[in-house]
Amino acid sequence: MQITATLDTSDKVNMDAYVATFRDSEDHYKILVRPPFPGVYILKLAGKREGNKAPRTPGLVKYILKCRT
Repeated sequence: MQITATLDTSDKVNMDAYVATFRDSEDHYKILVRPPFPGVYILKLAGKREGNKAPRTPGLVKYILKCRT
């Protein structure tokens, strides 16, 4: 499985520099999110099976993160 994560502010400003995806094992991933300041963020995870030749990676889940100090 190939997993990608994107992070945007609620105003749709891209913050991908503040999210990282780590693969622990064949079916276990960790997503680290470290927003630069308090606010509302949208974390989107997408994925597809290894070897899938499709040009797009389908969306799997979307989280709304309310970050405080």
